[in-house]
Amino acid sequence: MADQSLGAPPHSPRDGNPGLELLAALVIGLLVALGTGQPWKTFGFAATLLAAAVGAFLLEFWARQYWLTPIALPEVIVDDQALLTSSITSSRRSAYAISSNWLALWRTSTFRYYLHLDAAMSLAAYSSGLVSPLDRLSRAHSDQKEFFEYGKALLRSIGEGKIPLRRHRIRLLIYPQVVYDNFANEITHLIRSHSAARIPCIPLVEEQLYKKLDAAEREEMGRLVGALEQTLIDKSPPLSRLDRYRLRRAVKSGKQERVSFPDMLLIDAPLKAGGVWWYSEDGHVKNWDDEQQANRDRALAIFETLCKHAQSAMWVGYADHTVGDVVVTPRSGRLESEAFFARTHYNEWLHWIAENSETNTAAGELDRWLKSEKSALDEALEIYAADFPDRGNALRILDVGCGFGRHLVTLLEEHPDWRGLGVDINMTMISEAASLAMTKGVQFQCHFMFGDAATLEAFEGSEVDFAICMTNTLGNLPKRKQSQLIRQLCKVLRPGGRLFVSTYEDRANRARIASYEGVNLDIEVQGDRIVAAEGLESEAFSSTGLRALIEDHGLQLSQPIKHSGDVGLVAVAERPPK
Repeated sequence: MADQSLGAPPHSPRDGNPGLELLAALVIGLLVALGTGQPWKTFGFAATLLAAAVGAFLLEFWARQYWLTPIALPEVIVDDQALLTSSITSSRRSAYAISSNWLALWRTSTFRYYLHLDAAMSLAAYSSGLVSPLDRLSRAHSDQKEFFEYGKALLRSIGEGKIPLRRHRIRLLIYPQVVYDNFANEITHLIRSHSAARIPCIPLVEEQLYKKLDAAEREEMGRLVGALEQTLIDKSPPLSRLDRYRLRRAVKSGKQERVSFPDMLLIDAPLKAGGVWWYSEDGHVKNWDDEQQANRDRALAIFETLCKHAQSAMWVGYADHTVGDVVVTPRSGRLESEAFFARTHYNEWLHWIAENSETNTAAGELDRWLKSEKSALDEALEIYAADFPDRGNALRILDVGCGFGRHLVTLLEEHPDWRGLGVDINMTMISEAASLAMTKGVQFQCHFMFGDAATLEAFEGSEVDFAICMTNTLGNLPKRKQSQLIRQLCKVLRPGGRLFVSTYEDRANRARIASYEGVNLDIEVQGDRIVAAEGLESEAFSSTGLRALIEDHGLQLSQPIKHSGDVGLVAVAERPPK
């Protein structure tokens, strides 16, 4: 293999031995003077000896500097570096790196390039809004183990072709065993510097990884390396002209194998709008743009291949304690959707529907759904009031995932005797809901509070007559949170209390995709779930699936699940009376 053949770390640059060089120059000068036939005690003999010695010394000095002294690689070009920084910090999804230039990593400007890359990716994590400045570093073994397992799980996910759309970053180090033998401390330091930015940095042994590749995978890897124009020179420390010449001759003659693994960075995989970047021998940071989609797809496929085999090629020194300090959050269970709904995406989506409902099929379907869910809710409340006339005039309403309060505030406007509580995990939404209630004059009828809809920690007993979960709030939760929510509602609803749920149905994908693209979300379809790079997770339901979710966790449907508009479902369930 190419990297194995480089052997142990190179010796230091050849500075020469001045004493020996001076002695050699004098010997050469003496031989030249003797060759002239001049008497050795004459001035001419001494002058010839001195001139020849000085000439020999200067010639040797020039030869050593030109042929034997390593040539320093050029600095990373500033403009290229600025462009790369912008690409990293504006990335909407992910940054995946492969580092295989092992000697250059420590001894050339490549190392400065990667330090810059790490800093930029750390900045991106905080600027994204998904990592709070209040997050802290922890050295607790439980946190280290969690992060260590997270990195391995991410490897498996990528290796199975399930590239997560969320903002993930990971770096693979692919070095021969000799590097780990000689640079173990440096490798560990690099892993820990990544851990502090919550970037898994996975060290892989090149020899083991290469053995896991089949012939087709090796061939494809070689084509990618060729397209990147990466050579053994890139993987070496600064070489002299003589060593460069020898290395090129060895590769050409077959005595040295070519580069086996690429060295590159992928931003925003799976690269719908991302790029492939790499450091070149001439100091430039190069990238493949939109016109080279085939090469970008090849690079992504190679990354998946390496992750697929990575579990069986890890450096033996890599363990949970190797990661050092890791980023942890003081509040558990935070969702990426929290960041999504803290921004303007939801309002923009509602405005897009309203503005395009007459001219766009998808917008029209969604507009009819939004209107029909309100009609269905009014009907369900009317039936409830008829079934429980003693409670109908003073209902206690819980709006789960209330957003900016549009549903609850409207109900309280229509029913001055009712009281309402809105719960949402997003403080921005809570503030907007409270402002809307004050504007509409119902601020004394309701209260909006911060809280996780799936835990409803503020409730101790059966306090609620009627709970609402509108506009696919249920489908915007992760699977485990959906079942938690239904179980908690079963606890907080009084016996006979009811839940009204409005969700997408599974035939709504086309309209959902069109609407998300209409507000420029970066989306990926995963079955009945649509995931956006900005943090949204949106699931649609079948009637069977929605019924099972409700009835398996303690509630009973009080009427059959109905279609709502063109793209929705509504379900009304109740807590069984005692």
